Amino acid sequence: MLWGYGHYAAAAVGAGLAVNVAQVKGHSALADVQAAATYTVPVALFITSVWRVTRLSATADLLAPLAVLAVLATTFTTFAVLCTGIIASLLVGLSLVVARREAL
Repeated sequence: MLWGYGHYAAAAVGAGLAVNVAQVKGHSALADVQAAATYTVPVALFITSVWRVTRLSATADLLAPLAVLAVLATTFTTFAVLCTGIIASLLVGLSLVVARREAL
């Protein structure tokens, strides 16, 4: 059931990205923080749902909640979409490093 909600979050990420494109072009009545939240909140929900389904290891279990907090914090920055992408990339990279080290 939880994985199904992850799919909704993934779809909402795309919608949030479209809202942010409209915001940058000046075609949105939303404030910057509101537009950023339409992207960062679904990303945080998606990371949470993937984390809850996979639960790789104790070490890796620390990374996802930290990434979620960091993503939500980017809502209040000027470059929320860029910062969220960097955080998501770091999460994937660090998760791979941790998984590799634990496999050895």
